[in-house]
Amino acid sequence: MKVNSGSIIYGDCGETHELGTGFFVHDTLMDAVKEFKSVHNRLSMMTVAAQWFDITFLNVHAPCEDAEDEVKDQFYGQLEMTYNAVPRRNIIVVLGDLNAKFGKENVFIPTIGNHSLHDTTNDNGGRFINFALGNNIIIASTKFEHKNIHKGTWVAPNGTTVNQIDHIAIQKRFINSIKDVRTYRGADCDSDHFMVVARMNIKLKKMNRGNHKKMNFCVSNFNDMGTRERYVTAIETRIAQEPTEEVQGSVNENWKDIREAIHEVSRSTLNKRRKKNKCWFNEACTAKVEERKAAKLRWLDDGGNETIKQEYYRIRRETQRFIRRTKREYYNSLIREAEDDFTHHRSRQMYQNLKRATKGYTRRETFVKDQQGNVITNQDEIAKRWVEYFSQLLSAEEPEQTLDFVFPVTVDREVRPPTFDDLKEIVSKLKNNKSCGEDEIFTELLKYGGDELIQRLRHLMDIIWEHERMPDEWKTAIITPIHKKNDPLMCDNYRGIALLNVTYKILSLLILRRLAPLSEEIIGDYQRVSVKGSRLLSTYSR
Repeated sequence: MKVNSGSIIYGDCGETHELGTGFFVHDTLMDAVKEFKSVHNRLSMMTVAAQWFDITFLNVHAPCEDAEDEVKDQFYGQLEMTYNAVPRRNIIVVLGDLNAKFGKENVFIPTIGNHSLHDTTNDNGGRFINFALGNNIIIASTKFEHKNIHKGTWVAPNGTTVNQIDHIAIQKRFINSIKDVRTYRGADCDSDHFMVVARMNIKLKKMNRGNHKKMNFCVSNFNDMGTRERYVTAIETRIAQEPTEEVQGSVNENWKDIREAIHEVSRSTLNKRRKKNKCWFNEACTAKVEERKAAKLRWLDDGGNETIKQEYYRIRRETQRFIRRTKREYYNSLIREAEDDFTHHRSRQMYQNLKRATKGYTRRETFVKDQQGNVITNQDEIAKRWVEYFSQLLSAEEPEQTLDFVFPVTVDREVRPPTFDDLKEIVSKLKNNKSCGEDEIFTELLKYGGDELIQRLRHLMDIIWEHERMPDEWKTAIITPIHKKNDPLMCDNYRGIALLNVTYKILSLLILRRLAPLSEEIIGDYQRVSVKGSRLLSTYSR
């Protein structure tokens, strides 16, 4: 699930959604994730590529202290099997809510340290110590000296009872890679648990990826007539540097010159399109959350004061109500905007607002599953899976027999090249607000480019017409997967939309215009009902 600057990777949450474990991975580290596996609703694992060793994180949520022994035995049995399945060469870090208190008993040293918040070990602590002893693991969260307020990880509803039950553990051979473990109470997500942070000195593997920055031009600027005039003037000036009648070279060279000219002028004339994160969580909500955070810290510093406790609970309730009200007002405003768009015949904006108001939040999946149902996290493997899926989906078997049709055609087979007027008419009829292809040229960049740009495109089409070869870039389509329904991790639940270069669409429309007279000669009366402009189609429509 994509969230701001990273992704939340989580697995099974159970039927009641009370459990569940997962990881938040920053975008800069996403390429290093090699594997994620949800074992069950109390255990998940993630492997990250490091420079010398891979790091496997086991995120656990152990049963509480009062749980039945059978439930605890089942959990630790599953944890043992999962741990043993990890390659021995990996660095293994076990972290999460263990619901375990570790004391300061000498008999458990060096598995535990001398700086635990508690003096005695409870049953859950003893169970995890047995697991740690059997696998040569050190509980790093008890190794570092800190104030008690920086050791506790959970606070009871009374505000005075604080326990250290969330821990981080690592193999003994890698214990020196952890430089510090402590609790940060200021990280507030309205939970009774505090954030535990470990500082590790391990170099992750450098992932070299040539990420191409897409040129997202804000074509809506063309609504301003001044912007249109500046764009046309800049295009004419740029093209005048090499007049059309002097242009030479191959098809690819001519196309490259046109593409670079459009990009160069667009960068200097148009603003870059910025993604509008129109969210209901505004600055007022942030201020209320900060107020709740400050009240919580006052309560934690003096949990025995009933007045401070009640004040914190009051602010907490007010914050929840304010956030809910803000969210409700935001969606009501979307509906009002949609009504106004309908009144003023702004269909596109109306449907966008209705979609945001009715669809709500949709999580964006980062990973996919292979054909066996295993989650794939590596970006290269994900790309291979999509290639495999669309190769199977779009490939058709060749027919065993082909049928040859011979029709008398009276139309001249020598088809004349497109004229300036043909090209100008086709470009003017192209639809706006469409996604661009690999050339990163939007329809509007051609429609508002002026006659000089159309003339240069006509020269390119003449070369294509003469040599019967189009630019190599036009042969590439970008396939965008669109989710239909069911499991969003399964590629089978997606359909693909091919994004073509807009200049290739223009060539296709030019060819279609030349084929239309030929089709009139060979089409039968039984098909003439579907021909645009035919008398039969008009009669059928009436």
